[in-house]
Amino acid sequence: MKKLGIYLLIAVVVGMGIYYLNQANAYPVASVNGEFISASYYQKSLELGKAYYEKELVLTQAQQEEFNREEFDIELKRATLSALIHAAIARQELEVLLTKEEATKRVEQRLAEVEEERGSALEEAVKGVFETDIETFREVVLRPEAYKEILEQEVSERGMNYQAWMQAKVLSASVEVFANGYQWKGMDIELVQES
Repeated sequence: MKKLGIYLLIAVVVGMGIYYLNQANAYPVASVNGEFISASYYQKSLELGKAYYEKELVLTQAQQEEFNREEFDIELKRATLSALIHAAIARQELEVLLTKEEATKRVEQRLAEVEEERGSALEEAVKGVFETDIETFREVVLRPEAYKEILEQEVSERGMNYQAWMQAKVLSASVEVFANGYQWKGMDIELVQES
């Protein structure tokens, strides 16, 4: 009887843990070389993508009639997850070429340069187009892009073709996708066809 109580307690604790992780979007949607991409980060990225396309995607009447919102949402989710995986690989590879500390320092310097160049116009554009604050935009858009730019510069300075080098790194990466309906196929996310 004591064992049954212990098992029941464990089951309740595990169940509550799963529930709270789910509520907080703290569960992973993918793993890249053993590092998780959280559902909350994926959701932030997806929301920025949706905000951008809702503001910038102007369709003619004929295009609106042919536009399939469900297909668009599925493709946006696929493309967002793929971009996050590629960004994680770029960050990891830059931290290998340099050190994690040096990579972080260079990225922060690049972000400061971008924000100084664009000033308040950047913040206004972020609020107007992406409907978010500058901190979220920096985390989801600017920082990953800075890692990619610096990585491309480092690889090129070492006399290598960035595209070929990065393709080899992506192909050799250990990627697992936990998001329903998607799978990793060598270089990109694909939809899983239900049978």
